[in-house]
Amino acid sequence: MNTPPYNLCPLLFPSSSQLHLPCEGETPPTRTSYIYDIALCPGGVEFDKTLPADLQCEKGTWACLTILNTHPDLPSEPKRILQIIPLA
Repeated sequence: MNTPPYNLCPLLFPSSSQLHLPCEGETPPTRTSYIYDIALCPGGVEFDKTLPADLQCEKGTWACLTILNTHPDLPSEPKRILQIIPLA
């Protein structure tokens, strides 16, 4: 399949070229968040320059699952990244 010489993504997805789908579940005594990031355009999921590379999916990943964990009784404690799973 030939790639067209133009990019329609800015027209189709003007605000963002990726879906960000968070889900939460109670895992007493903590709360676990599952965040799915799915790229809608070529280039993959956006790479966060403020995070270390080992705390996010590699550049070019089309779909990424990040699993976070928090302790509801300790609001000052930061979220812990449990897993980073490249899906596609």
